[in-house]
Amino acid sequence: MEALLVTFAALVGLYSAIVPTDDSVQGSLVDLKENKDVLKHYPLRPHSQFAPLSHGNTHYWITGDPLAKHKIVLLHGISGSWASMPHVVDGLSRRGFQVLSYDIYGRGYSASPGVKYSTDLYVKQLKELMDHAGWERANVLGYSMGGGIAASFADQYVEKVNDLVLVAPSGLREGIPFGARVLAFPFLGPLFSYTLGRRLLSRLSNSNHSRAFINSPHMTHFSAVQDLNIKLNPGFLRAYLGTVQKGGPIEGLRAVYQRVGMRLGNRVFCIWGKQDQVVSFTEDAPIFQALNPKANFVAVDGGHSVFPEQCDLILDPVTQFLKRNS
Repeated sequence: MEALLVTFAALVGLYSAIVPTDDSVQGSLVDLKENKDVLKHYPLRPHSQFAPLSHGNTHYWITGDPLAKHKIVLLHGISGSWASMPHVVDGLSRRGFQVLSYDIYGRGYSASPGVKYSTDLYVKQLKELMDHAGWERANVLGYSMGGGIAASFADQYVEKVNDLVLVAPSGLREGIPFGARVLAFPFLGPLFSYTLGRRLLSRLSNSNHSRAFINSPHMTHFSAVQDLNIKLNPGFLRAYLGTVQKGGPIEGLRAVYQRVGMRLGNRVFCIWGKQDQVVSFTEDAPIFQALNPKANFVAVDGGHSVFPEQCDLILDPVTQFLKRNS
């Protein structure tokens, strides 16, 4: 018994030393901007800007023709940043879009506030960022968890959305996957995450890529930037765990998708990789189609990483949809 008490006390001490409290403000890549890996893979660029929003600075950048008829806002996934997919951003700019890309809270150079990482937090961040940038309306594209944020934003601020584009969108499940439930388990989940979790998350993230593309320059860069977030970003783990544990946009959004489908109808475009097992094409795509019967739906060959792996496969039909009335 004494040995168990000693072990428990040691674990409690370790927990207190390495796991931040929910209300503490954590750092970001801003604190590591002189790190050699950050300088190599995700340095601040001349077009980088910071918006002082209600929960901290949001790092964003606007590219493309400022006089472009079509504006589009991009929302990335739970572990990423659009800095990991510059070919996607450049591809949209070349296709005639003005593009607003940004890091969601807890990722990249954006702040990691000590708040609940809920769907509403991410929606509020986007609303405030568009207001700061002076964008009254835009097309909104969300990839993976970004799709759940984008759908929720369209649900709350439909007047600010021209068309909604969803790439393998999250939030259609009623519960979180087993692995995420383990991380969400009180005490042991955070303790595991702050000891072994960064390495495991990096490995799991990289396992989603197709072997045919994993060594391509695009995917080498994609993986390097994701690893910066996962392994080095001081605020990432708390934001990741907070998103998984406390009502983030990865589950329970069926009613949101249904309302968005009713309001936007055929102004919704969804594209999905048929081999996607992260946001399951087999399980989740039929639910989406049932909730959004008027949405334009396209299935392509590829897994969850098909967007960075073969961006033209995604951007060509997306562009055709968004410019259908031009």
